[in-house]
Amino acid sequence: MDWTCLALSVATGLAGGYLAGFLAAREARGLRAIVAAALTGAARERDLVRARRILSSRPRRRYIVFEVIPGGFGEDEVRRAIEESASRVAGALGVTLSGLGLVEYDASTSRGIVRVRREYKGLALAVLGLTRKMGGSRVLVVPIATTGSLKRARRLLRAS
Repeated sequence: MDWTCLALSVATGLAGGYLAGFLAAREARGLRAIVAAALTGAARERDLVRARRILSSRPRRRYIVFEVIPGGFGEDEVRRAIEESASRVAGALGVTLSGLGLVEYDASTSRGIVRVRREYKGLALAVLGLTRKMGGSRVLVVPIATTGSLKRARRLLRAS
């Protein structure tokens, strides 16, 4: 493994802010140790390969299918309520790092899909559970399922 390649990957990732999403991940502790070992010259080949894989991979996401009870709300109202609840629970930085956002909402079935980074799935479930008001009336947002692919989430969204 070329040390220059690893150093460039780490420097590029840090300079571009790309590593910000990984800092909260469980893998971040291992990545920090690998980078420290690489800088001191004590890293093993497999550690360097793992670090390169982590830095080059895109963030993994989870899709949460949910239902709003009682229904009758539009997509804009649902989006606004989830964003307000997320900023109240996690703050602006937490919302940015988690990548939390409404993917789609079907007003006829009162079901929707929220996308979030894998490490922040618990935060997204808390945000949905703490969303209590929508358009001035009290609601309950119930998570139905969590999946790793948007295709599967859309299939669950259409199921009755």
